[in-house]
Amino acid sequence: MSAPGGLDPLRARLVALLTSGSHPAAPGQRQMLAAVRDGRSPHVDLVAARVDGPVDHTALRRALDGLVRAHEALRTHFTDGPEPRMVVRPPEPAELVLGATTGPEDAARHAQALLATPLDVRTPAPHRALLLTSAPDSHVLLAAVPHLLFDDHSHGVYLRDLATLLRGAEPPARGAYRDHAVEQAALLADGSAVRRRAAALAPPLPAATWPNTPERRSYRQRVLADHWSAHWVDQATRNLATRGATLTMACAAGWAAALHAVTGLDDVRIGTSLANRSDPAHLGTIGLFATMSVLRLTVSGRDTAGELLAKARRAALAALADGHVPLAPVLAELRGAHPGFRASGLFEATLAVTGHHPVLDAGPGVALHPVDGFDVDEGARPAFQPAQLAVRVGAPGEGVEVRLGHDRDLLDPGHAEAMARLLRAFLLADPARTVADLAEEALHG
Repeated sequence: MSAPGGLDPLRARLVALLTSGSHPAAPGQRQMLAAVRDGRSPHVDLVAARVDGPVDHTALRRALDGLVRAHEALRTHFTDGPEPRMVVRPPEPAELVLGATTGPEDAARHAQALLATPLDVRTPAPHRALLLTSAPDSHVLLAAVPHLLFDDHSHGVYLRDLATLLRGAEPPARGAYRDHAVEQAALLADGSAVRRRAAALAPPLPAATWPNTPERRSYRQRVLADHWSAHWVDQATRNLATRGATLTMACAAGWAAALHAVTGLDDVRIGTSLANRSDPAHLGTIGLFATMSVLRLTVSGRDTAGELLAKARRAALAALADGHVPLAPVLAELRGAHPGFRASGLFEATLAVTGHHPVLDAGPGVALHPVDGFDVDEGARPAFQPAQLAVRVGAPGEGVEVRLGHDRDLLDPGHAEAMARLLRAFLLADPARTVADLAEEALHG
């Protein structure tokens, strides 16, 4: 197959390499680049979608080429050395690999294998997608991409633009990721934002006292699933709106109350990801924009639900104000001020609140159904944090899916169920009820 302009793919790649330009790596990328071994990064993201309908392989290849043309993150690699740089290559052909699958479980094994395989980020390599077919009208599309150049928001951008190209249209013009990298460096040049965030997180978090404290941990996770009905969520959302709060803020407050109830911590810190796309030009850009922020809430059993919600609202707004500050320089600042400081001293729990991904029209009789990994592997897996809360808001009328992951060595299922009950109770609680009252009801009621 010839590339645009009549060049075969190998020659097109060579031309692209010779005409590439390099740019400073974004501050958020530098820490992950330190984990690169032999040119390969273990930080892998996976785009996944079920594809219903007949797929024209030529049209899909053409759409993937258009995607690479529109998004420079899909044609970027990194130089080696103490000052790594992004090398953005001119548009080049993508690779489409065709394969067969026997069904969802087999496709999931392919997905897990891709996620577990480090990607070469030092060598110029074309963007590659895998199409697995189980029947003429049933397929799965997978594409492994380096997390260095991809975040959660990018998943939606990738599939929306791919669907647009498959319909024969062109996606709108996008901002260049390299511009974001330059903007980040400029914002952090004087160090004031980094120092401000580090000061807000000092001193380091004291070790939490979890219900179970084994001498040795296996670092394996269990997942508790819950569902909040659409009617219940609508009622909670309306109540929260009267207090100027969002569902995300309420989940943060309820999660803090639950963590306080089982650990006794008064200084609760919750890690959460921010999209960091305040510039409208970057809303449709593929790249690593997201930053990890920390919501710090002081919690007492005497706090009322209204008071704790107000704390969560202030913490969330403060996090948004400093959402452009990547975590890596904040960690470096804390290590300098507190010798021996480790990243685990920032937070022991995480919170992620996401929306649903709609089905995408990809041309006559073809639809893309995004798969975001929310429901993948609810069984035992590595527990990177002792407690993780993921909340996915469904389409209108679908309600909310909740996944509470917990380290099986530190929390038993009974504690996890009590935390889930407390979270649910908090969202509809009378603002005057105390955290202690809600915790007593959830743990022993």
